[in-house]
Amino acid sequence: MLAPLAAAAALAFGVSPVGLSDGQTVSGVTRIEASVPADTQRVEVSIDGRLRAVVTTAPFAYDWDTTKEQNGPHTVELWAVARDGTTASSRFTLVVANAFLASLPGIEPGQQLTGVVQLTPQVSGQEAQWIEVLVDDELRWTLPKAPYQVAWNTALETPGTHEVTVWAVAASGLVSQIRVSVVVGAGQTAERKLLLAQTLKHRAATWNLQSLMRVPRTPSGTLQGTLAELVTWRSRASAARLRAAHPPHLDEWLCIHSHEAGWNNKDTGRNGHYGGLQMDHDFMQGYGPELYEVKGTADSWTPLEQMWVAERAWQVRGFNPWPTTARMCGLL
Repeated sequence: MLAPLAAAAALAFGVSPVGLSDGQTVSGVTRIEASVPADTQRVEVSIDGRLRAVVTTAPFAYDWDTTKEQNGPHTVELWAVARDGTTASSRFTLVVANAFLASLPGIEPGQQLTGVVQLTPQVSGQEAQWIEVLVDDELRWTLPKAPYQVAWNTALETPGTHEVTVWAVAASGLVSQIRVSVVVGAGQTAERKLLLAQTLKHRAATWNLQSLMRVPRTPSGTLQGTLAELVTWRSRASAARLRAAHPPHLDEWLCIHSHEAGWNNKDTGRNGHYGGLQMDHDFMQGYGPELYEVKGTADSWTPLEQMWVAERAWQVRGFNPWPTTARMCGLL
């Protein structure tokens, strides 16, 4: 009689989620808790095929920060192990739906501005991968990490109405934008030296972006340091930056990144890979030699630089350098 009872006990071992149902919509930090028998030794929590946590004490729970995931369905698997080695699993789907909002605290529509103004864009609902600040639809600053803050010298602007735009990209790929119309008062006349420095900066930015995208450089002409010259190069830099901000496979790289690592991820000494798309040394030297020489490994590159180098590899190898994560994203 003892053997059948033991077999029945083994068959009774199981695992199921607490308070979550298949297809449920979640946001923010979601607790994934496993309902298991008392003789459970551990519970493993996997999401989209990646092990996220191994819990060895009751309650067997894992707090999942969905703000770092892409919106949409995700497969969750609970795998439980009893002290006698018996195993059980449960698989279900949760649908992530997080909002993503950009804001510009301290700047109100119609506000009068003079001198140097601190712009401090913020985001809520999810983490930002980067934030861009534009003035009159011309890109002025790219902010790759918090705290997001820039000093805007309104004395270099013409007096009158100007549009300030904050354009933010979430870790999940969502984009949020806010536009505020402000009025710049009369300020001091910018000196020619400052105009020239600004012009050189925007010209260098234009050439760097064009080199990254491997497109011909914009003709340079002779720099005079005039306001007209500054406006021309600022416009060219803005156009180049806006084009560079949308690599041909932007959504695909953001998905692969969401399953790989942070953009600033350094090698832990275990796998020899760096950055948000996990590039090894041969990959970086082969497809991004100029960045590798100047900046070092990919964890020191901007997200756009990493994606454009990946675009170079895609031209030759497609998504094959990322076999596992590309399959998770439905690209292979």
